Amino acid sequence: MSVKKILLSLSISILITTLLIIYVIYQKEYFLNILNYNFKYLLFLLILNIISNITSAFSSKIIINEFGIEIRIINWLGIPVVSNLISMIVPIRLDFIFTAIMYKNIGLAYHKFSSIIAGSFLISYAFSTIIIFISMLYCLIFQKLFLFYIWLFAVICLLLLIVFIYLIFNKKELLLNIIPFKKYTLTIVEKITDGLIFLLSNKILLVKITILLLINTLIKIFKFVLIFKMIGISVDFFKAMIYTSVTWFSEQISITPGNIGIKEAIIGALSVYTNNLFNNGVLISILLRIIDFSSYFLLFLIFGFPVFYMYFKIKQKRIDKI
Repeated sequence: MSVKKILLSLSISILITTLLIIYVIYQKEYFLNILNYNFKYLLFLLILNIISNITSAFSSKIIINEFGIEIRIINWLGIPVVSNLISMIVPIRLDFIFTAIMYKNIGLAYHKFSSIIAGSFLISYAFSTIIIFISMLYCLIFQKLFLFYIWLFAVICLLLLIVFIYLIFNKKELLLNIIPFKKYTLTIVEKITDGLIFLLSNKILLVKITILLLINTLIKIFKFVLIFKMIGISVDFFKAMIYTSVTWFSEQISITPGNIGIKEAIIGALSVYTNNLFNNGVLISILLRIIDFSSYFLLFLIFGFPVFYMYFKIKQKRIDKI
């Protein structure tokens, strides 16, 4: 990764963070009132977020086990916790590099790690698309609310999903033929594709992952319902589903650390589109960010030292080999 990209990402992050800090200072009294009068909600949301972190990490453990690798809790929970905290601080998904190095140390080859990332992304992508359709249908039938641009977004996501799954299972050779720089990328992409097919063809694994994903999604939906309630707005379960799905898609845009600014803008725009204020969307996004960071930090206090100790041992081994 070039230094220019990292510096650009950091510059954008600093600018957006500064603007958000100014916004929080400007709304200081409002924030303090929310935090003071809703402490029990914040505590409950923090517990929910920790449960969500654990279920998400456990799904990775299940997938890694399918490759014949047994891992300890320090690996399947500790590494994702540290990685997620890194992603909130450093730019352009450097957390992936850290995680890949750590998992390589326990016997998971880089192409298998890439398969896990791709498989997890595809399953989450499909799940989030389905959630959008269910919530939109409910809003259309029972609330007479037709959100054209979200419908359009959902249809595009569904079509892309169908095309990709068709290509990977039926036209794998065509997919491999259209990749750029074949001389350098063909072998690794082919291994990733094979790993992805292996994961998606395992029905028992898919059921397990879907159950964990459902638990995680329900927690996230409930988080939105509670956070809206904290700021005095009533949002039903199905509208919270829309927020949950759109937020997941926004989190995949990795330009700034923790997608700072991007998430706020998207949730703010969605808030306006669903008949709320832009400020409410930004406020909700900031509260989500506080809760996410707090839950990762609490888990980091448990797993941070042993994970970094492992990481520096790996780095030292590499230096000794040189």
